[in-house]
Amino acid sequence: MKRNINIVKPLLLLMMAVVFASCQFGSGAQAYLIEFEAFIEGVESNVDTYSQTDWERNDAEFSKFMGDKFEKVKDKLTSEEKKKVGELTARYYKAKMKSAGKSLKGKIIEWKDYIEGFTEEVKESLEELKDIKLFDFDE
Repeated sequence: MKRNINIVKPLLLLMMAVVFASCQFGSGAQAYLIEFEAFIEGVESNVDTYSQTDWERNDAEFSKFMGDKFEKVKDKLTSEEKKKVGELTARYYKAKMKSAGKSLKGKIIEWKDYIEGFTEEVKESLEELKDIKLFDFDE
């Protein structure tokens, strides 16, 4: 249930940012940046709780920000705003890498006992094979 609360908060922030941006700036570059940053902040605040399905949803939303939404405002962006888009993009990929790293670490820990058992069996098998003569060159 806690995970649902973690997802609701960024969605509410995103909706508030959209409403604020719509009232304050219309549908221009500033509104795009406010909405995009709210999305990124939501991702960053929940990075530790996201499932594969959550990441698929995030990727779809991120693609919208980098696709259609970006295309509508790219000619209106100042140099500083373009830098901000680059920064937000880097922050998204950083969050994805952090999540992937934790997932990989979890898988390694999960598989540790299997790997140890496999390794021990291979060592024992190699020891047994040392004593077996496959070819007798003395004949």
